[in-house]
Amino acid sequence: RQLAMCGYCQCALCDAFEVDHVNECRYDDRDSNLAATCALCHAIKSRHVRLRRDWTHMRAALQRNLCQVQDRWRSGS
Repeated sequence: RQLAMCGYCQCALCDAFEVDHVNECRYDDRDSNLAATCALCHAIKSRHVRLRRDWTHMRAALQRNLCQVQDRWRSGS
């Protein structure tokens, strides 16, 4: 659904991509809570959350990108 693009930075993903739990709940495996990410973005996001830093800008960018990717996927382009 992300067209092989990182859910955060939109860079192309290699075969060794990581899956991030967007709400940080490791037991919540709903599709809407999972994002395929590159290792760097996953580490940055997890570190911000773990250190209780504000990552609102990153979260907003993720939501914008996911919506755009989902729209492209639905339209088949």
